[in-house]
Amino acid sequence: MIKKELFSYFNDKLKPLGFRKKGSSWYKENPDTLVVYTLDKSRFGDVYYAEISIFFKELLTDSRPKFYKNNASLRAEGFGEQTREYLDLENDISNEERKKRIDILIEKSLPIIESFGSVAGFKELLTKYNPRIFAIDIESQKYLGIHID
Repeated sequence: MIKKELFSYFNDKLKPLGFRKKGSSWYKENPDTLVVYTLDKSRFGDVYYAEISIFFKELLTDSRPKFYKNNASLRAEGFGEQTREYLDLENDISNEERKKRIDILIEKSLPIIESFGSVAGFKELLTKYNPRIFAIDIESQKYLGIHID
């Protein structure tokens, strides 16, 4: 599988969920959040990392912000999905197997995407996971009324 096929496959899966593609990210507008699903390329090869980011609209200064300027984020590894094998395009696995694993990744992403869909949903998510895994910036911690050591 080449990069174009990988991105096309992700697009086919994320578009029905309400995401719109721009560059290596897909954006989903919600009433009080913007959810961004990104395939971030490693500098060390044809390896990609799946990351879900949340932007709180009250803190947003750009309608299509770069994913790394997020208020909080979570890589796929954060919810138990090891992607290295099948998002490494130099890895010699079949396209069918790679697509099967991507389908599982998207399926496991759905509860996170749903929770990131609102500020209240995100706050609820913080009660189920260790908040540190979300890399919540200081401004967002103040906005949410939380403090993470």
